[in-house]
Amino acid sequence: LAWLTCLESPAARSSSSAVMQSIVSHLSRRALSGPGRKSATHDPFASLARRARGIDVLRDPRTNRGQAFTLRERQVLNIHGLLPPSVKTQESQLERIRYNLQRYEDPLNKYIYLMSLQDRNERLFYRYLSESVEEAMPLIYTPTVGLACQKFGHIFRRPRGLYITIFDKDNIDKILRNWPENDIRAIVTASAILGLGDLGTNGMGIPVGKLSLYTALAGVNPSNCLPIALDVGCNRKELVSDSMYSGLRMPRVRGAEYDEFIDAFMQAVVRTYGRSCLVQFEDFGNANAFRFLEKYRYDYCVFNDDIQGEGMAGPLTAGIQDSVLGRFKGLG
Repeated sequence: LAWLTCLESPAARSSSSAVMQSIVSHLSRRALSGPGRKSATHDPFASLARRARGIDVLRDPRTNRGQAFTLRERQVLNIHGLLPPSVKTQESQLERIRYNLQRYEDPLNKYIYLMSLQDRNERLFYRYLSESVEEAMPLIYTPTVGLACQKFGHIFRRPRGLYITIFDKDNIDKILRNWPENDIRAIVTASAILGLGDLGTNGMGIPVGKLSLYTALAGVNPSNCLPIALDVGCNRKELVSDSMYSGLRMPRVRGAEYDEFIDAFMQAVVRTYGRSCLVQFEDFGNANAFRFLEKYRYDYCVFNDDIQGEGMAGPLTAGIQDSVLGRFKGLG
């Protein structure tokens, strides 16, 4: 895995580069003898194509390549006739993406379009992000992701990641096993969103967006990443009274009961994915952020972006993606 080392300034390089490099270095070195049962270095298209046939190939965003399938591939995978006859390269499909994005003026509509692309064709989505960092970053992360979180229930299309409520404390292991991937190396979970306050499960846009950066800018296999929303309630009355809100409609749980829930979550992650699975706490309030970091840092692989690496996304956007782009070119 190649990290981006060209940062915005010498100061940014010294303050953030070590943090970023250590995270991905950890992800790339993780032993495969733990609970994760499949290597992250395999080609997801090659492995899934051996099992998938017909329309399932096109419905799975991990294997779908749109019109980039050659005639021979269409015949072998039993998708001949399920696509328009013209074969288009990734480059020509990227041209279509940029054309459609230009048609939208509202950044939120552009965000919805890109999330729809991620839902149907992961390779094309990450290829676009890798080659269009300057225009894509403000759409899939700050500042548009904040608006997307506020409107999360209204723009919801398809679930991404896992939702674990405080009432699931004794069943977290089973919920984690419901996820289709076994070799999870990085989990991002968010609480209140900095600058926006308590958004409950609407904050899921933050873990999804942050892990997209892990893949697009650092080359981390998306099958090794898992966004998780830990739902303990929400204190925003105007939010929980919204008929389209998707989380628990109750005041946020705090105190000992909350701590026991987080403990149960951390223990379940280790039992399911191994002690070397990275858990990134994103946008936890200072009271909990410092406390959890101190509590778990010696027994778990944890990271808090707001304390240990604030501004991580900014230096990443300034990086040169040459070493990463090769991972996506030639795949279409």
